[in-house]
Order: sequence, then C-alpha cells, then structure tokens
Amino acid sequence: MPFEPERSKSRKAVSEPMPYVDFTISVEDEKSIAIDYVDSRGSRRRAGRLIPDPVAQFTIRRMNEWINFGLLISQTTNRDALDPDDLKAIGLNLYRILFSDPEVEMRFRDLYDDLSSDRANEKVSADCRMRLRLVFKEDARRLGELPWELLFIPDRSISEKVGDQSLPSGFFFGEREDLILTRYSPPAAGAEQRFDIGEQSLRILLAVYTGFPEMNVIRPEEIEIVRSQMKTIPRATILPDARNLSYSELKNRLSTEKPHILHFIGHGDAGQITLAYGENDDTERLKTRTSSGPQVRWLSAPEFRRLFDYPGKPRVVFLQACNGSASPTNSLSCAQELIQAGVPAVIAMQHSIRAIDAARFAAVFYQKLARGADVDEAVRAGRHELGDPSYNHPRFGTPVIYLRTEDRLVNLQIPADQPEPRGTEAVMPPSSGPSVAVPATITSVPVAAEKPTEPGAKFQRTN
Repeated sequence: MPFEPERSKSRKAVSEPMPYVDFTISVEDEKSIAIDYVDSRGSRRRAGRLIPDPVAQFTIRRMNEWINFGLLISQTTNRDALDPDDLKAIGLNLYRILFSDPEVEMRFRDLYDDLSSDRANEKVSADCRMRLRLVFKEDARRLGELPWELLFIPDRSISEKVGDQSLPSGFFFGEREDLILTRYSPPAAGAEQRFDIGEQSLRILLAVYTGFPEMNVIRPEEIEIVRSQMKTIPRATILPDARNLSYSELKNRLSTEKPHILHFIGHGDAGQITLAYGENDDTERLKTRTSSGPQVRWLSAPEFRRLFDYPGKPRVVFLQACNGSASPTNSLSCAQELIQAGVPAVIAMQHSIRAIDAARFAAVFYQKLARGADVDEAVRAGRHELGDPSYNHPRFGTPVIYLRTEDRLVNLQIPADQPEPRGTEAVMPPSSGPSVAVPATITSVPVAAEKPTEPGAKFQRTN
C-alpha cells in the first residue's frame, strides 16, 4: 500500500506544496528517544533508547574542532586542509549515536526503502521527500550541539558485522535529493502560532554589516547578488537595506517595518554576532575599533535575541554569518536563541563559510522560494548545491535550519491566470576566496540542474 504523504494546506500558490513523509526523532535525554512516523497502517509512536557512547561523542567533537581549524588554514593558505574521510568518520559516528537502537534503525531504513520503492513505481509523487526531523529536549542539549547535517548513512546496518577495517560505503544524508534534515523545536503547549500566510506582499529586509575591512570588504555588487535573487520572489517587497546600523537602530527598523524575512550578512562567532557601535551604546568593552569603516559591537546571543522582543516577528531569519549556529560552552547559539524567542524558522551556519559558498547557498535558497518551495526544501537544495558533486568538503553540512512550526511559512499567492515567475538564475564558480560569510560576485547564467536520486535506490543489506 503506497504512502499518503502529508501536504501543507494552502491556497493557490506558485507551485503545489511539497509532499512529505516525516520521521521524527525526539531525543529526550542522553539515554532515551521517541520516534513518530506514518506508514501504510497509520501514525506510529515508539519509545527507543540511546546507548551512551562517550568515545563517539568525543571523536565527533574533536574532529569537528579539526574541521574548523582546517577551514581557518584554508582561509590563510587558499587550499583545503581537510581529509574527506574525516567527514565520513564524523557522519558514521553520528549515525551510531542516533540509531544505536536497532528497532529505531530498522523503522527508519524500512520507511525510506518503502518510499524509494513507491517513487520508482509512481505510487507517490516524484517530488515526495522523506523529512528527518530532529528534536532535542533540554536534557539532550549537548547532543543537539553535534553537527547532524554531516550525518552519513552506511549501506549496511550498524548491527551487521563488517568483515574488514575500512570505513563502510554509503552516502551523506545531504547527498540525496529525496531526503531533508531539519532541526525541529515544537512550540510550547498553548503557544499562539499566527503567521498570516495568505498575505499578498512578502516584506524582506536585508541587514548588512560591512566592518572588518582588513578581513574582507563587502562590495555593493556582492550584496546585489543576494538582493537580485530576492526580487525573483513574486509579490515580494524588498525594504531599504539596513546598513551598518547600531543595535537600537536595527531594533527600530524591525519593530516598525516588521519584515517577514530578515537576511543578515555580517560576521559571527560561537554565540556572538556583529553590529555597528552606536552612540547610545554604553558598553565600552563591546566596542572594537577597525582600521577603517564602522566600529564593531559584538552582541552575545541573548542580546541578539532581544532584538526580536516585539509582536509580529519575522517568519524567517537568515544568518549569513560564520558560526551563527555554533554554541559556546553551556550557552545557546544565536540561532537557538531566536528559536526560543519564537521565530518560526532560523537558518544559520555552524562552521566558517567562504564568501562564494555563502553566496551559492543563498542564491539557490531564494530561487527555490521563488518557485514556491517550503523553507526546509529550499535549504535542502542549497546544501545540495554546496555538496555536488563530490561531498568531500564540510560546506554542504554548514547550513542549519531550525523550525518551530509545521505551517507553511512562505505561501506565495498569485492570480490563477498569472504564469510562474522566472527570475534570474545563477551558476556559481568553484569555491575560492577567504573564509568569511559574505556573498561574492556571481555570473548570471542558468543553474546546473540537480542530479535526481536514482529511482528505487535502497539501502544495501548484504552480509
């Protein structure tokens, strides 16, 4: 019996809502989980367990530190200092933690195999996706800090014996066009969720901080690349840029203009983000003088969260800043703080990211939104753009999406007689340049098509 994937309920849009088959893993603490999914017999919920593996967690954290160090080396030497097997080792250890319960592993694999079979036999739509939603409760916050976007799926079950010492074959989760990984934070019981998804005009604010000129100068033509992709979204109103604003100035723009999407381009670090230093800022220690240009104010994640203490928050906040999803010790990241503040969707980077890579990701993200894709599907497509074709660099696992609603956040309304939008598309040149999160110049030529997942592709279960 084929799946009956859920579709988001919506009115006439640029394209039909994406059908999903959801598999939700709720990590209660470091020893227990619960899974929720829908199969041919209906909704299912099962309890499971995590087998504590401190060695695997230690390996992931240390190797992730090495990745960040390697990215810094790449920044200064302009050459990659990373071994693809390091990424695979991280991904396999993530898999061993998440699917340490054989029952949970079996349910996940069977659901994906069935979906692949139904797609191949045209029992479900060819664009149907399986969405893995990860929920980390407060007692499992340390596990939530791991780089789950680098998850590697081995061909054989981890419960099966491996005859040699080589790393097993398989694929990174981000490689598959029919798989989406989302970090989900369910809203609190009784929380009001009103997003006015039927509005005719989608307001977008681009906030740019151009400090640190000694590291990289953000050129006007680079910013225009992001803005040009935003303009392809039907009925979008691109608000005047918020450039080099202080904390109070940006908060005033947000609370008065109430953008539906805030796209921030600037600099970040674990638990910090940069804005310009304002005359009314009285915290001298937060000010850093640059050789030229505006002065820097480093905001802690809780301070950044307070920018959004007003009704009518953005539906989507896009943090195009290095390490916006990275958590300092015993604290939340900037992205996590925004989710806790009630922002429905936050996109951030968990590693340093090169200028050109950030631009490639943002361009594809807005192209997909312009065609009616859901936010998490647009993120998936952007990750695919960063990974294709070899997936031997951590850039594909750098973007992270946090969601706290199942509602469709960007529902593009157009008259029935109006054709679908055809905006400017962009193909990005090979990755190069310094490791800072600003867009680089992109030539406006058609984007290379994604390679579709092979129909009927399944996990290999050889002995």
